[in-house]
Amino acid sequence: MFHRLPVELVYNIVHIAASSNLRTSVSRALELTLVSFTIREALLPVIYDTLIVTSRNLERLSLGGQGLRYVSRLFVAKDVDDTDQVFVLLRHCTGLVWLDASWSIIVAHDESGVHPTKLSFRYESLRSISRLTPTTGRHVTHLEGYFYPFTSGAGPAPFTTWVKRLLKALPALTHVGLTLASADAQTVADYMPMHVLDLLNIIRSFLWTDVEERGGREASSTGVERVVLHFCGAWTDPAPWSVLSRRLKDELLGEIQQTTGRADIGVEERRVYVWVDEKWFLNWDEEETQRADEVMAGVTIWEMGVPLVDI
Repeated sequence: MFHRLPVELVYNIVHIAASSNLRTSVSRALELTLVSFTIREALLPVIYDTLIVTSRNLERLSLGGQGLRYVSRLFVAKDVDDTDQVFVLLRHCTGLVWLDASWSIIVAHDESGVHPTKLSFRYESLRSISRLTPTTGRHVTHLEGYFYPFTSGAGPAPFTTWVKRLLKALPALTHVGLTLASADAQTVADYMPMHVLDLLNIIRSFLWTDVEERGGREASSTGVERVVLHFCGAWTDPAPWSVLSRRLKDELLGEIQQTTGRADIGVEERRVYVWVDEKWFLNWDEEETQRADEVMAGVTIWEMGVPLVDI
């Protein structure tokens, strides 16, 4: 049947079929590559664009294969602890753009010669990141990670310190994603009245840096173009995120207006976005499963949410 159709139409059909099968069965998508060599070459970039790595498939994947050079986004599950095999796998992923993994895996990738521009840290707070080499840092434009306010401490100084450290290590950084996730609704409720301004300190540090001027200090904009606050789990209850969002909006925009003296700053300042994710989870295993599904669906945190000024 295919030989009677235009080549472009055949490619469109098999592309759609491969993309559809990827959501249910990778093996079925791979079967389509057996139709012909030409179709195989056309489908490998589709099938291998996003790859989920677990302890069950790591050994097989690390052996290499033609498809690995097409991997653009790599998600490494938390049950993977063999950094040596991950290192071998990464060396085959020469086209990697986005690495989504734990801190130990991201450290291991540094020597692989592959330098993605997007990094997603999981299973620990961005605040705990201890070091990023200059080789890794100069390539990264998009950064995502968790923020656990319950253990962050009080006062602006700690936040300013670690954010400044990140900005210095990532000179090309333009997009930041901060995920607030918890399975414990009571912990979230207890946190809210105590440290509601903690997150404001972090956002402020990502958006502006203090510059010494005659007669005092002035706030100068950093190179960060967008900060996305991602609420999920117990944070999606209307009470926590709506209260926090309103407080952030009032405090942040009020501070901007005082600093700049501009009345229309609410229109201009649209660098802070809020994404209220509807997914709930009872434990971190469930959270990882849901996150892996989002990865395969092509969800991108820096493209989600609405401007804080519109809330």
